[in-house]
Amino acid sequence: MAFEELLQHVGDNGKFQVLTIIFFMLSSILTSPHDYIENFTAAIPAHHCHIHLLGNPRFEANVTINLTAEALLRVSVPVGPNQKPEQCHRFRQTQWQLLDPNVSAVNYTDPETEPCLDGWIYDQSVFTSTIVTEWDLVCDYKSFKYFAQAIALSGHLVGSALCGLISDSGISESVRWLMATGKTEQALKELQRIARINGKKEVAESLTSEILISKMKEELNTKRESFRIKEIMCKPAVFKTVLFLSVLGFSVTFSFYGLLLDIENLGKNIFLTQFLLGITDFPSKCLSYFILKYINRRPSSGFSLIIIGVSILIPIFVPKEMYVLRLTVYLLGRSSVSVLTSILIIFSNELSATVLRSRIQGVLFFTSRTAATLSALVLSTRLYFVHLPAILFGTFPLVASAFAYFLPESFNLPPIETLKDMEKRYELRNKSPRKKQRKDLLATTEC
Repeated sequence: MAFEELLQHVGDNGKFQVLTIIFFMLSSILTSPHDYIENFTAAIPAHHCHIHLLGNPRFEANVTINLTAEALLRVSVPVGPNQKPEQCHRFRQTQWQLLDPNVSAVNYTDPETEPCLDGWIYDQSVFTSTIVTEWDLVCDYKSFKYFAQAIALSGHLVGSALCGLISDSGISESVRWLMATGKTEQALKELQRIARINGKKEVAESLTSEILISKMKEELNTKRESFRIKEIMCKPAVFKTVLFLSVLGFSVTFSFYGLLLDIENLGKNIFLTQFLLGITDFPSKCLSYFILKYINRRPSSGFSLIIIGVSILIPIFVPKEMYVLRLTVYLLGRSSVSVLTSILIIFSNELSATVLRSRIQGVLFFTSRTAATLSALVLSTRLYFVHLPAILFGTFPLVASAFAYFLPESFNLPPIETLKDMEKRYELRNKSPRKKQRKDLLATTEC
């Protein structure tokens, strides 16, 4: 463990680490709102057809001047099953008889209706303007709202790929990774920079390439290989790791964004719902700390995926009037998403060889962003079957939970440094008891 000793020498818990954490926190604060903003810029207010009264102007002027807006709405727009004005149809002719309180639906034949040919009137009590109200993305055009959300999320998808390429020369890289790839001088400069930031100028000045090489002799003696994307397809251990982790990452992101982009159906108050979805992150992250510290990775990942799937499927059978119960179940799923995200970040790093870690993380991030984009498109299938999106968002995590057990366990095991270490994990995964497996890995892992 020569590298750990070297890191302690330059400072493993100093100003540099604090600044790094602050930087990532600030970047998350600035980028996260872009994932949630669509809930408000693409909100769908209550709406109904634009009222168009038939008849001559004089009659309209003399009769309608004493009628309230509610009365005009009653004679112009039919009432839906929820006892509210229909959103997509209006009467072909004004139904004045409906003003008579003695007239009921059984006293006359259902009048003819037509689509909203003159546009819509939107409730502006909550949102004065959204992309839905500006472009009339309702009724037959409602699916275009989800297409707009998918386009916005696809921008994140393209941006993540471009930033991944740019970041290889734009951010501070892992010293261990630099050493493993033969970039000794650059690794030395990074260590010296860390030491200076941590207030250890004497240590920074005393570090040399010779000291660095001698301290990490075993890692430098490891065969250096240049790994590209094709290695993922050619090496069974790498391929299986990427495949199974991608399934887990895809499922949790797919379901999470399915909830996130459909927040209007989770509760009565969109702002309160958004606040509750966000505030649950704090206890969830605290819980994930203890899970990561005391529980194996595979069962914790599988169980979290099951909770996510069940919490999405259960509200299908709960009436919308019981919105408190529905929201409570959704919040349980949201908490599980937060816990599982923390687990997968650690789990994926523990299963990836040092020289492949950045590329594997790039593939996983790209997969997750693809899932987010697809989730917006899946929401458009509600136009064909109202529960289809929830069924898909709930089924994926349940199926993916089985894939967690195809991965080797990494809890309390030494980090994987080389491709050989990855292969050994799969060889020993089901061939030895837990204690013996740990002993074998400690003896054979190259570190």
